[in-house]
Amino acid sequence: MKTLYLLRHAKSSWKDHTLPDRDRPLNKRGKTDLAAMAPLYSSQIKCPLVIVTSPSRRTLKTAIAVASCLGISKSQILREEALYLASADLLLSYVRQIDPVIENLLVCGHNPGFTDLLNRLCDVRLENLPTCALATLHLSITRWDELEAGRAILEKITTPKDIAK
Repeated sequence: MKTLYLLRHAKSSWKDHTLPDRDRPLNKRGKTDLAAMAPLYSSQIKCPLVIVTSPSRRTLKTAIAVASCLGISKSQILREEALYLASADLLLSYVRQIDPVIENLLVCGHNPGFTDLLNRLCDVRLENLPTCALATLHLSITRWDELEAGRAILEKITTPKDIAK
C-alpha cells in the first residue's frame, strides 16, 4: 500500500507585479498558515517519505517548511522542473515513474493540476484544493506505475480553515 500526499503551496504574494510567476514569494497569510499547519502536517504525514516540489519560490518555501516540521533536511527535497504548473496528466505521469521502493510520496505544487488529479484519482468532485491544504490519498498498489483513475482512497484533506474551527 502506498500513500500519496498532495500539498498545495501556501498563499503567495501578488504585490510585486514585476516578478515572474515562478518567483512570487509567500505572503503574510501564507507564512501564518504554514506555521499553524505544521503540527497537523507532522501528525498526518508518515515518514520516511520522499518530498518532490515544483521549483517555484512559493512551492519550495512550502516544501521546506513541511520538511522542517518533519525533521527532514531541505537538501532531501527534490526540485522537479516538470511539476511547475503541471496538469493532472503530467502529474499522474510523473508519479507513475516514482521508484516502487518509495512507500510515501509528498508532492508540493499548484492548481488547477492538483485539484484535477485529486478528482481523477479519488473519483470525487472537489472544486478547489485550497492553498496550504494537504490531501492524503491511500493507494492499494504495490508499484507507482499501477496508479490509475479511481484507484485512490481520499483519507483526509486538511486546510488552514480546519485550524480555525
